[in-house]
Amino acid sequence: MTIQPLFDSVHVRIQEDKRETDGGIVIPSTHSADRPQRGTVLSVGPKCETVKEGDDVLFKTYSPDVIMLGEEKITLLSEKDILAIVK
Repeated sequence: MTIQPLFDSVHVRIQEDKRETDGGIVIPSTHSADRPQRGTVLSVGPKCETVKEGDDVLFKTYSPDVIMLGEEKITLLSEKDILAIVK
C-alpha cells in the first residue's frame, strides 16, 4: 500500500533505538524518552521544501502521528517538526 502525504506532511520510517550495548548492558526505554527520534523519509507532501525521499532526519519525539494501516505502522509528521537532516 502506498501513502501520499498532503501539504507539508512527511512519511517517515522510525529507526528503533538500540536497547543493548555491545557489552550486553540493557538500556531502559525511559532513557531516551525525551530525546529526538531518528528516521528515514519515505515520501513527502507537495508543499515540502526542505526534505526529500531518502533523507535521514531527526524529529521531535512527540510530534508524529502513528497510524495502523492493516499490519503496517505509518508515521506522519509535519515538516516543521523535523529538527535536522543527518548527513
